[in-house]
Amino acid sequence: MKEVFKLWDSESKKTIEVEAKKVGNEWKAICPKHNDKAASLSINKEKEVYNCFGCLFEGHLYKPASETKRKPKKKAREEPTLINYQEMQEKAREYQGNIPQGIKESRGLSEEIIEKYQLGYCQNHPIWPKHLNSITIPVYHNGKIVNIRYHCLAKDANPKVLPYQSGLEYATWLYPEDQLDNETLIFTEGELDALVCISQGLPAITRTCGATTWKPEFNKYFKNKTVNIIQDCDTPGKEGSLKIAQELSGFTKEIRIIDLGLQNKEDLTNWFVTYGKSKEELQRLIANEAKDKSITLEELLNIFKKWLELEETEYIEVILATILSNQLPGDQFGCLLLVPQEQVKLRYCAHLRTLNQFTLHRN
Repeated sequence: MKEVFKLWDSESKKTIEVEAKKVGNEWKAICPKHNDKAASLSINKEKEVYNCFGCLFEGHLYKPASETKRKPKKKAREEPTLINYQEMQEKAREYQGNIPQGIKESRGLSEEIIEKYQLGYCQNHPIWPKHLNSITIPVYHNGKIVNIRYHCLAKDANPKVLPYQSGLEYATWLYPEDQLDNETLIFTEGELDALVCISQGLPAITRTCGATTWKPEFNKYFKNKTVNIIQDCDTPGKEGSLKIAQELSGFTKEIRIIDLGLQNKEDLTNWFVTYGKSKEELQRLIANEAKDKSITLEELLNIFKKWLELEETEYIEVILATILSNQLPGDQFGCLLLVPQEQVKLRYCAHLRTLNQFTLHRN
C-alpha cells in the first residue's frame, strides 16, 4: 500500500511531497533531504509527524489552515506515547550475549565489555526488517533503558545505525553514560569506537547520532574535563570534531582534536584491530599533539595571514579549533586580523564573532 504525504519543512517554509509505503504501523519513504537509498524517512500518520534516521530531518505533516481550524486544539503531549520500555528491556536481554566470535574479534570487543554493557546481536530489526545482522547496544539514562541502537554490520548499509523505534525522547544522548565519571575522556564518533577504547582501558564516550550533530545540553557534562576528540578519518568526522571543539570551548579544562593519520573513512577500531596498535601508542600520540601546539602570538598572526589568503573556510576553522582546543581553554584572547582592504573576507570575520574567545579589530 502506497500513499503520498505532504511534509512541512520548517527550514524552507515549504511543503515537500513524498510517496511512502506502509510498513507495520508506520510509513517509509525516501528522504528528500539527503542521498537516501534505504527509505530512511519514517512517517507516523496518526501523530502527523515524520523523522529521518539518516540525516535527522524531522517535523510534522502539512495541514491547510482550513482543516486545522476545524479540529479542536490538542493538548500538549507531556511525553512520547506508544513506547513500551519494559518490552525494550526484554528485547535487550533477548539479544544479549549472542554476538558471533568473529564479530567480537573484528570489532575488538572484550567479553568483559560485552557483558557490562549488555551488547547483543540481532538478525532482523523488529520494525525495519531490511536492517539485517546488527550489533545491539542498549542505551541507558539515569539507570533506565531509553533506546537500543542497531549497528548494521554490512559495509553498504544506509542508514548504518537505527534506533529501537521512532519518537524516542533520548534518541540522541551520551553513551555510555557511566564514562562521565572520568576526568579525561576520548570522544569518539560512534558507540563501537567508544567501546573498543574502553576495552583497551581508555575512558571514552560518544553520542548516539551523526558525526556533526550536537546538543548544547551536553556541554555541562564536560565541565573541567580533559577531552581528546578522535572521530572518523573522513569529512564528516573532521567537521564533527570542529563542531564539538567549538561547542565545548569554555567548558572543558583542555580539549584537543587528535588526527590518527589513517586512510579515508578509517577509525579507532581500525587503529586497534586492523593495524594492531596499542593503547600506549595512542596515549603517546595524544601527548605529542598537546606538546606540539605551543605557539607564540607572532606565529599565530603569521598563520592567520597565510590562511586568510585562501578561499577554503575549512582551513581557518582548523586553526581556530586548534587554538580553542589546545592553547587558551576558557581564556579571553585578543587577536588582530590583517586583511587586505580590497578582499575583506567577511565570512571569516562573521565566523570569528561567534566565538567569544576572540576580540576582533579589522582594518
